Amino acid sequence: MKRRIFRLLFISGLAMVLSCASASGFDNNHVRRMLETGECAGCDLTNAEFAGIDLNDAKLAGTDFTGAKLQGVNFTGADLSGARFVAADLSDVVFNNANLSYAIFKDVTFNKGAQFIGADLSHAIMAGVSLIEVSLNDAKLIETSLKWTELRNADLSHADLTRCSLKGSMLSGVIFEGTQLIDTDFSKADFGVDAKLGKAKIIGGKFESARLIGANMVNADLRNANMMRADLSKAVLLKVDFSAARMREVNFSKAQLLDVTLENASLYNSYFIGAELLNVKFNRANLQKAKLIEAKLDGTDFIEADLKDALFTNASMQRANLSGARLWNTGLKKANLAGADFSGARFKKVDMSGANLEGALLNDVIWEDAEKQQRKKQEPWKPLRDTKQF
Repeated sequence: MKRRIFRLLFISGLAMVLSCASASGFDNNHVRRMLETGECAGCDLTNAEFAGIDLNDAKLAGTDFTGAKLQGVNFTGADLSGARFVAADLSDVVFNNANLSYAIFKDVTFNKGAQFIGADLSHAIMAGVSLIEVSLNDAKLIETSLKWTELRNADLSHADLTRCSLKGSMLSGVIFEGTQLIDTDFSKADFGVDAKLGKAKIIGGKFESARLIGANMVNADLRNANMMRADLSKAVLLKVDFSAARMREVNFSKAQLLDVTLENASLYNSYFIGAELLNVKFNRANLQKAKLIEAKLDGTDFIEADLKDALFTNASMQRANLSGARLWNTGLKKANLAGADFSGARFKKVDMSGANLEGALLNDVIWEDAEKQQRKKQEPWKPLRDTKQF
């Protein structure tokens, strides 16, 4: 019954298509086969015109739709795995629950009405495509190429983007509620301002040079992630784990970090200017040349962290734990260090002018400058080798 209805719909909708098949360039026999059986895997339908046709549940794996005009076509539940959509018009097309794995989309035209709800786009190539306000909720986008795409205001709620590449894509206003972002590549992606990632499941991935100004992240697992040169200024980060992440030159200026772990992270030349941190751990992190000027760091852990050349000017570091940390040429000018713990820390050329050290613990601190001077004093006098006698 289903196949009979399918054929009737096709006969009524494709009569005109068959009459001009020779001029359009697609294979007339392939169209006839599709009409009679509802199946046309691997067919040549280049430059065909199927506007408004109902192709739900059709078997069209590997079909070539290059240059086809498919405005308003309903591909719900269709098997389009490996299909080619090159320079095709896909305005108002419905791909809900369709199998589009390994499909190729290039130079295609979508509009705001296109739908991919529940579609399988695994391994599909959609690089450079405009998908503004397109519905991709519940879609499977595993290892899909979405490089340099326009996804502004698209709906990706509950979609699976595991190992998907969104490098260089425009993502402002995208809905990420319940989205799986596991090892996803967001390098150079632009999330716009105030991206809502709080309800996404983020594990690993690449965010190198990504723009995440004002982004909201909750319970994200970014251990070992590549975050180099990412802009997280004014971001709100709650219970995010950046352990061992590569975060060279990351910008956290004026960001809010609560219960965040940055242990063993590489934060060379990173920026925390004016940031607010509460219960944050920098244990054994590399913070060389980091700028934490005027940051609120009360109670923050810097245990055994490398703070060489770091700047904490005017920072509030009350009760901060810096035990075992390396402070070489570190700037603590006018910092509030009341109750801070420096036990076992190594000091060398530290600027603490104007700092508040009331109640600070300096037990077993290693003053490397003083030791060097002491060694010089203890060395026996030696005459110059080339001393000449007159």
